[in-house]
Formats: sequence, structure tokens, C-alpha cells
Amino acid sequence: MLDKEYKPEETRNELLEQIQRNFRWMPELVTLLRKYEKKQSKYGNFESFYPKIIDFFKDYAKSENKRFDVLK
Repeated sequence: MLDKEYKPEETRNELLEQIQRNFRWMPELVTLLRKYEKKQSKYGNFESFYPKIIDFFKDYAKSENKRFDVLK
């Protein structure tokens, strides 16, 4: 949506919808993928960047687990 010139409010609404569907990591993941796009030549291909995505989800899971541990 960012690359297809959607209106900012449309992009924001889509992100909010994804968050409501429990894809709470979407804003941060979009930010990470934008970083890949800016430095794509550094990585060569998406496969080379994929370990960063795996680390992102591992870190996100840890932070979510800490958040839920408070509820115990």
C-alpha cells in the first residue's frame, strides 16, 4: 500500500484492521521490511534478509511472553 500510493488514512486503517485480527506485529514488521527495501543491495536477495525476520519474530514473542507473564 505504501508503494501503490494509497492514501495515508487507508494504509493506517489497514494496519489497524490487521492489529484487530491479532497480527499485532504488523507495524513493526512493515518497518523492518522497509529497511530491507532501502538496503536491498546489501542483502542481495530476500533469502539473505530472512534471518532478520526470524530474529524479529523471536524478539517479538519474548516481549509478548513477558507482557503476559505479568498477568499470571
